[in-house]
Amino acid sequence: MVLFLHMTRELLNLGGVTVYTHGTFLVVGVILSLLSILILAKKLNLNRMIVLDLVIYTTFFGIIGARILNYVLYSSTYESFWEIFYFWNGGLVSFGGFLFGALAFVAVLKIYKEKLFPWLDALAVSFLIGFAVGRLGSFLSGEAFGTTYNGFLSVNGTFPVTLVEFVWVLILFIISFLGLVKSKKTNGEYFFGIIAIYALGRMVTDFGRVEADLILGLSLGQIVSLMMFLFSAFIYIGKISKKLKEKE
Repeated sequence: MVLFLHMTRELLNLGGVTVYTHGTFLVVGVILSLLSILILAKKLNLNRMIVLDLVIYTTFFGIIGARILNYVLYSSTYESFWEIFYFWNGGLVSFGGFLFGALAFVAVLKIYKEKLFPWLDALAVSFLIGFAVGRLGSFLSGEAFGTTYNGFLSVNGTFPVTLVEFVWVLILFIISFLGLVKSKKTNGEYFFGIIAIYALGRMVTDFGRVEADLILGLSLGQIVSLMMFLFSAFIYIGKISKKLKEKE
């Protein structure tokens, strides 16, 4: 089954002011992430007064990090260095956003002297819904289509890599959110577990992207995903093992 859809980078044009599709969905994603982290902070008895600062700084530095890594990996698609500041044109790499955003998040927590891991768990879960909506915006704006593909659910003759990513990340968010809401105590297992699952899922999804192979048939992005998976899975297993021993 092949779908043919009309994608557009410009969602609306109001009196000469252009509203971009990807940018609009990013804003919606940030709002949903904010609501998610407010709900989780209440459930985990965390200080909700600092949530706005956490979201603002995490989002700001997350977008910067995602844009910088996009430029590093795909500099050939930029006509000049200054296009790195054209955020409205899209072009974000999730790992860069997650790294810079997490560093900003930790810095704010240190300033407010808050516990680190419960907040990181809330951040990881809330990040998923914002990222999922952003992926949907990327798909609808016609960005980052995958390899040529005419099989099941092909979109415009290509593999809909960002749409697939939207679906499985949304499912991961729902499962993680419901699990964390029911948790009485959390200490980073959701944070590292989500990173491990996302990294593995991203590595698999990237087989549908148009990227140059670097080694053993894997692209640079897939190699980074594999390293993140192994590191996060190791820490996650350690935390779960410790938690199980404490219950004995």
